[in-house]
Amino acid sequence: MAIDRQQLQILLKTKGVKLSQAELAGLDTQVKTTERSFKGLMATMAGFAVAGVAISKVVGIGKDFEAQMKRVQAVSGASANELKTLSQQARDLGASTANTASEIAELQENFARLGFRTDEIIGMTEATQALAYATGQELGESAMQVGSTMKAFQLETAEAAHVTDIFAAATASSALNMTTLGDSLTYVAPVASGLGFSLE
Repeated sequence: MAIDRQQLQILLKTKGVKLSQAELAGLDTQVKTTERSFKGLMATMAGFAVAGVAISKVVGIGKDFEAQMKRVQAVSGASANELKTLSQQARDLGASTANTASEIAELQENFARLGFRTDEIIGMTEATQALAYATGQELGESAMQVGSTMKAFQLETAEAAHVTDIFAAATASSALNMTTLGDSLTYVAPVASGLGFSLE
């Protein structure tokens, strides 16, 4: 049975954990950052033997996400508005895919380190996450391979989904995996692009 914020505060006091209304409000914000409703958390917390530990974990996850987004901003040079858009994308994909919001934010950071602008990062992140999930590859590795390939062939970020589709099809229809394919493209892509060949 779900409990409200006041009941939670009483429960925590019985466990030796004291939180002010402001701290509870902050917890609510942290929970929303990690795509879980306060109401849902309260229902879960009611059955926990040590509620304070669970709260610390949830708050920690939220803080990890905020710290990761600060790294994204530092590397990408994103403005406040751009960071808001990046953060929202990370939250949305964290809620709708197998990856967490923090993992998506780390993927965004990887693209920023490859020199992509904020709008380019936003345009490439979802397709790259889908590729990593389909091939079982780490997000960082997928970002490196998608990003370097697009730069080598001088492709627009709007073509990111097409690039990831090609990668997924290539690995599904042959003995290649993403690591082997990526290693091969590291050497072949610049030459092929220079000779006028397309990625296909």
